[in-house]
Amino acid sequence: MNNRPLLGQVLTSDALRELADERTLGRGMDYFKRNLVTLTDVMAGEVVAEVVGGDIYEVRLFVAEGGRLAYACDCPVGDDGVFCKHAVATALAWFAQGEKDEAGDGSAPSATANARARHPHTQVDVIFGFLLEQDESTLRQLILEGCQISKRLREKVLLMARMDKGSAIGALKAAVRQATRISGFLDWQDAHGYAEQLEDLATMLSARIADGDKRLVEVLEMAIAHAESALEHIDDSNGHVFPAIEALQKVHLEACLALRPDPVALAERLLAFQMEGQWDTFSANTVQIECNQR
Repeated sequence: MNNRPLLGQVLTSDALRELADERTLGRGMDYFKRNLVTLTDVMAGEVVAEVVGGDIYEVRLFVAEGGRLAYACDCPVGDDGVFCKHAVATALAWFAQGEKDEAGDGSAPSATANARARHPHTQVDVIFGFLLEQDESTLRQLILEGCQISKRLREKVLLMARMDKGSAIGALKAAVRQATRISGFLDWQDAHGYAEQLEDLATMLSARIADGDKRLVEVLEMAIAHAESALEHIDDSNGHVFPAIEALQKVHLEACLALRPDPVALAERLLAFQMEGQWDTFSANTVQIECNQR
C-alpha cells in the first residue's frame, strides 16, 4: 500500500526557503513573474513543468520513497543535484494553482497570490487563453484539423452534430448507433475511449429529457442494449465501460420518472431485459419506477 504523503505536505514555502538561497529564490521568482513556467503534469505526488531559460528545461518536483521531497531539472545546475532557479519557479507556479500547503503556514511565498490571476501556468491554461483570443474562423479550422488527427475528437463532434438535429427520434437513434458501435474486439487500452463515448452519449441524452418526448426512454434502452452487446467484445479489465453503461441506466431512470411512459409497455420491455440480458442493468430502475408509480 502506498502511504506516501501528498506533494503539498512536503513542498511548502518553508521547504522552499531551506532548499534555495536568497539569490536563487529571487531568480526563480523572476522566472515565475515573467510567465516562463508551464506546468505540463500535475498529480497528487508530482508536478512536472517546462521552464524557459537559456533553453527549455524540464523540472520534476515529487514525493520520493520515505516521503521526502525530491527534485530534478535537466539544466546544468540541476544536473549537479542543486535545487535551481527553475525548480523554484516551478514550485511558485504550483503554489499559484491553489495547492494547499498543509505542512507549512498555508501560504506560498509573497507575490504568488497576486500573480495567480494574471499568469496561466498549465498547458490547459495556455491553450485556453490562446483560444479566447482567436476568431470563429480560426477556431473552426483548429477543430477540423483536430478531428482529422484525433479519432476520439472526431467521434465526439459527430455525436454532437447528430444530436443537434433537433429532437427527432431518428436523429437520436443514429447518434446512439454511432456512439455504441465497435469494430472488432477492443482491448483494455481502447476500452477507456469507448467508455468516454458512452458517457458523452449519456450526457447528451439526459439533456433531451426536457424535450418531453416519451420515446426517449426507448432510445435509452436501445443505447444500453447496444452497449451491453458491445461489452461482450471488449476487454473491460480496467472497469471503465460498465460504469458508463450504468450512467446510461441512470439517465433512463431519470427519463422514466420525468416522462412517465406507458407503464405496461415499459414493464414488458424491462422484464425482457431482465430475462434475456446478462448484466442485470435495469434491476434498480424496475424497483424505483414501480415505487414511484404507486
